[in-house]
Amino acid sequence: MMLNAVSASGHFSSANFTGKPSCSEHGSEKDFDDLAIEKECVIDNSNVSRTCLFSKGKDGRRKSLSAMIFVLQVFLLLFICVSIGARVQLARTVHAPSTARFYDTTNVCGIEMPPPLLSAIETNSSLEINQIAEKLEPIVFKTFESTENATADNFTTIAHCGECGACSNPHDIQIYGETNDSLFKSTLTCAKHSILGGKKSLRKCMKEHVGFTDGCNECWVENIMCDRRLCLFTCIWQEMMFGPVNSDKSGGQQSLNRCTECDEKRCGPAFVKCAGVNRRRAGIRSEFERKDSEVCRSVDVGWWNNGDLQEYWNSQVDDQMQRNHVDPSRHLSLRTEKSHSS
Repeated sequence: MMLNAVSASGHFSSANFTGKPSCSEHGSEKDFDDLAIEKECVIDNSNVSRTCLFSKGKDGRRKSLSAMIFVLQVFLLLFICVSIGARVQLARTVHAPSTARFYDTTNVCGIEMPPPLLSAIETNSSLEINQIAEKLEPIVFKTFESTENATADNFTTIAHCGECGACSNPHDIQIYGETNDSLFKSTLTCAKHSILGGKKSLRKCMKEHVGFTDGCNECWVENIMCDRRLCLFTCIWQEMMFGPVNSDKSGGQQSLNRCTECDEKRCGPAFVKCAGVNRRRAGIRSEFERKDSEVCRSVDVGWWNNGDLQEYWNSQVDDQMQRNHVDPSRHLSLRTEKSHSS
């Protein structure tokens, strides 16, 4: 009875077995096809057994498990690499020299304003820039060896502590003052965008979202690129283990974390030399806690918030560009002089 048996295809016909369960008893052929299940009957010598093997389902589960294991291995490898990289960068940050020397200095950057502009500022009167445009005298920035040397000239205002640089001008320092609690977040956003977009994307992002002059903007771009080279693993580790780099859990000023400390000690010196002024040197308190000794006290905070001064400066830049066809990223250096008076 059992062997009425094998069909021409080599498979057993369920109709030839009586009293034996068939594969179709567990579901129709269509149901198994919809589930991508393959039915297979196995013969072991004289003993005939029938088994439904869900081979395709098992293969799918095995592939999913393999993919999951692969992803976990990649994540673990990246975690180990970031951890090692962060430890190396942290060790170098710890041994990097302090930046206190940039704030423990008697040098100051002074501004020599032309008489018409100075008179308008002192008398709080309006200055008609259009009337003096043809004989516009330049605003000149000079580095003096002390506050006394700078103020000996009646036309000199202290712009900030330290030597003059590409950001030593009313426009850029005004941005420092207006964004004292948001500048870091803006630069951090642009830095993240630059990971895929590169330096060109970073430069454009900073120009659009912050608005520094070209020369000052370039100092910030180079600083962020320095952070990518020397502090990237540290900053990723900070995000992974301790939360966002720019998080403020105290509700007030933030302490430096591992990421911002790396930027301060490893990339800060080159930035200060390029820009000349940061917020501390301009006497502006930012979202970060700083030592009182590092915040400039020689500057008259807010000197840059004068409409005539800003208009005069912008007119001067436009005038020089038209006359000399100078690259905008270089226009500041042409008006920065160093005084060697003692």
